[in-house]
Amino acid sequence: EDIRGNWSDYLEERFNKAIEICNELIGELKDVEILKEKLEKIDYEDRKMKQDNELKLSSYAFDSSSPMIITDEKNNIIKVNQAFCQILGYSKEELIGQNPRIFKTAHQDKTLVEDIWNNLKINGTWSGDVYNKKSNGDLIALRSTITAIKNDDGKVTNYLAQYMDIKKKKDKELKESLDIEANSR
Repeated sequence: EDIRGNWSDYLEERFNKAIEICNELIGELKDVEILKEKLEKIDYEDRKMKQDNELKLSSYAFDSSSPMIITDEKNNIIKVNQAFCQILGYSKEELIGQNPRIFKTAHQDKTLVEDIWNNLKINGTWSGDVYNKKSNGDLIALRSTITAIKNDDGKVTNYLAQYMDIKKKKDKELKESLDIEANSR
């Protein structure tokens, strides 16, 4: 019976020690979970701060003196900056929801439009000279760069179009062309 009693005491002692170790592990696991939650919160706040800073920078860039528009994936204008409104004579309210086709002129033939869309699909960007129609019907020569903006899955979510007025450059080219033509007569 002494052996059984000692054995029973020994097993009880080992069992209590195992429970003690389990309780310590549970406490440590809770501490790990708390630490994990805190690290996730810090990571989230860090990512949010970076996104906020990027948005602020983007906002400053978008509100620059370079004319810009942003469209959705269906090519409807969702954002336009003041520089674009000034150069084309439209208000923001007139442009939001419109398709950039409203600026289309006879100079933008089917070949140019196909070239733009093919480059956007293949390269994600297109750059070239276009003649757009202003709100008063006048034409304006612009250097245009259009960039497809994609999400993490590679799906196009928006298009960013940036413009530069090249009227003076085009006027100079036309004058030089007319001078050459006049001198060749």
